[in-house]
Amino acid sequence: MNEHWTHWLTAVGLSVFVSSIAYFKRWLTLPGAIAAAVVGSSVYGAGGWQGALPLLLFFFSSTLIPRLFGKREQSERREAGQVLANGGVAAICAWLSLCDPERATLWWTGAVASLAEAAGDTWATEFGTRLGKNPRLITNWRPASIGSSGAVSGAGFAANLVGVLFIVSFSALPLGLTLWQAFAATVGALTGGLLDSLLGATLQARFRCSVCGKVVESQTHCETRATPAQGCRYLQNSEVNFLCSAAAGLIACGLIWWG
Repeated sequence: MNEHWTHWLTAVGLSVFVSSIAYFKRWLTLPGAIAAAVVGSSVYGAGGWQGALPLLLFFFSSTLIPRLFGKREQSERREAGQVLANGGVAAICAWLSLCDPERATLWWTGAVASLAEAAGDTWATEFGTRLGKNPRLITNWRPASIGSSGAVSGAGFAANLVGVLFIVSFSALPLGLTLWQAFAATVGALTGGLLDSLLGATLQARFRCSVCGKVVESQTHCETRATPAQGCRYLQNSEVNFLCSAAAGLIACGLIWWG
């Protein structure tokens, strides 16, 4: 067996191993673990440990941070849609780096930007909902309830910035990114995070629970199916996350391409 196939078998084996641990730790559902194995195999297979590093940094930080606040494990289990929403763009960029090796660092910059955006969004949500005071709706700057989509706060903004810089700073050197490419990834990630807040305040779907009457983001509440209340019913949290991580990657790649 040649070195190429050995490398890919290693990528698949390690990805399945890490995903299995996440499943048995109840961090992922079974479909979520399968999706994570596919994403991990793609990223590790295309970029080695250097390419897998930002993915691992995002996954473990976004999984462990909620536990700092005593969040229940069951509520944190990620579904396949959530995994692909946050890591799917990185996997696509990884495959593009194989198809276009002359511009590999361009595509890895996009991958880092997409994962940095996902990390920043997760960090902002976790810290902002617990430490943020007087959140404001990003569209009109009116007071908003803590944790509502589109609400921003000083603590949330700071956490988003730290999350983005955490991923970019630890990923740039191993992947051989230049200072300009790292800057482009940072700008892309922060812009994607801004888009996330804008979509959350405007187009993201919300549903009304027929049992308690609350307006929620999930289609299921109080163990019953909620009815659409506002926004686009097909643009839910996972779809918003995917669009924003894709925007982060595209902006980063665009800055490098035309910079």
